[in-house]
Amino acid sequence: MSALIPNVLQMKAEFIQATWETLYMTAISAIVAGILGLGLGVLLVVTQPGGIFGGPAVL
Repeated sequence: MSALIPNVLQMKAEFIQATWETLYMTAISAIVAGILGLGLGVLLVVTQPGGIFGGPAVL
């Protein structure tokens, strides 16, 4: 195994830390994108013609 990927075994702790950091960044990005997407979706549905605040001024 060490012949194929020699640096991975030597830097095991760094790889584990980098993996957790990547998962953390991905989760935060997904949460932020979900919140922004939900807000934009609600805004679009509410302001569509026939919606609660529907009207051509928003479009």
